[in-house]
Formats: sequence, C-alpha cells, structure tokens
Amino acid sequence: MSDAKEKLAAAMADLGVTVQSVFVPWSESRHKGERAPSLNWLVTVQRHGRDVLTTQYSAGMAHCPGYTRYTGQRHEQHTVCQWECEHGYAGHYQSCGVTRRGSGTKSPRLTPDSVSVLWSLSQDAAALDCPSYEEFATEFGYDEDSRHGEAVYRACLEIALKLRAGLGEAGLAQLRDAGEGY
Repeated sequence: MSDAKEKLAAAMADLGVTVQSVFVPWSESRHKGERAPSLNWLVTVQRHGRDVLTTQYSAGMAHCPGYTRYTGQRHEQHTVCQWECEHGYAGHYQSCGVTRRGSGTKSPRLTPDSVSVLWSLSQDAAALDCPSYEEFATEFGYDEDSRHGEAVYRACLEIALKLRAGLGEAGLAQLRDAGEGY
C-alpha cells in the first residue's frame, strides 16, 4: 500500500468513516450507453454508522479482474470484463462463454476500494474552493459556457456539502490533506 493510501486509510479510521456499496449492473448504470464497460456501484459513506452521503461510483474496465488476467488476448479480455461489469463477480473465460470464477455461487461480489472511493469524493470536494462555476471551469478545464461542465460543478458541490455536513470542516480537511499525493 502506498504511503498516501495508508495516510488516507488512517484518516478514515480516525474519523470513523466507512464505505458501503451495492453493485449496479453496467446496463442499468449512468454509463450504459458508453462503448467501454465499467464497474458501477451505489456507495454510501458512513461516519460512526450514520449515513453521510449516497452517490454513484464507477471504475473503468481496467479495474476488472479479467483485465489483467487476459492481457494479450483482446477478445477474451473484453468479453470477461463486459461480463464482470454486468454481473459484479470475477469471471472466467471458457470457449463456450464466460462463467463465474471461483466455487460456484460462493465467489464474492466485486466491491470498490473504500480508500479510492473516499479519495475520489474528497477530490470532488475541491468544488468548495471555487466560489463560482466560472472559477471552477477555469481551474478544471471546462468551457465557461458549458452546460455539461456546470452540471459537473453542481454535482461536485452537492457531494462536497454533504461530506462537510457529515464530517465537519475539520474532518473533510483531514481527508483532503491525507489524500494528497494519492
């Protein structure tokens, strides 16, 4: 584990922050129309067992177990990753198709890394540092007239406000500082 990841994990433990997740099939996710499949979850950040924030979280195809297992075998790799993104379990390629890897129905659900989830959400909280969309657009490379960019800003701001309300100003700052260099 990297030093930054260890610091962030320690800050989470110190603050009593945990992450719960529910898998969302790719075909039912906000990314369903995209060319490359992705892993998707509905994540809930909790502090001392109380819900702070529930939001969507995604990880690209490279986070699928099949992505590293089938390097050099493009068809198998894409087929397994697509299956994993739809079913939420590690898959295994066989000539007749993809099956669940492991011992039958006992193979565990794919879950996001809690530290990565909190790091990502703490990065979204950077929207609090921008008093307007125009400043956010300049800082993060969006066109100041972009409706999509403004929607991203508003979503980040909503996440930031919920994190700050649930963790406090000092708690959010502790997470953001701990995640520096992640």
